[in-house]
Amino acid sequence: MLAVHGDHVKELPPNAQQLGSSKRTDNEIWHINERVLCIQSHPEFNVHYIKELIVNKMYDTGKLDDVQKNECLEKIRNVTLSLSRNTMNKFLYQFLHI
Repeated sequence: MLAVHGDHVKELPPNAQQLGSSKRTDNEIWHINERVLCIQSHPEFNVHYIKELIVNKMYDTGKLDDVQKNECLEKIRNVTLSLSRNTMNKFLYQFLHI
């Protein structure tokens, strides 16, 4: 899954159960009482959105240097690092139909 973390949930709320973590945050995916599903990453973001509206904008405003920009672009091109939209849809469908 593509992720852009400016901030993240460090401590889960009461009754929350962690479902997944990442290098950037311990609480990447979690739920509360099988009714609330929380995903820190952005399943709604596609590669084009990340590239054009985040990476390039951060580069243009000086928040990323050339090396950082190239590292980001390489990561979003590497499909082995992200869940497919189909996999995410199956995951959400299963959660909603518990």
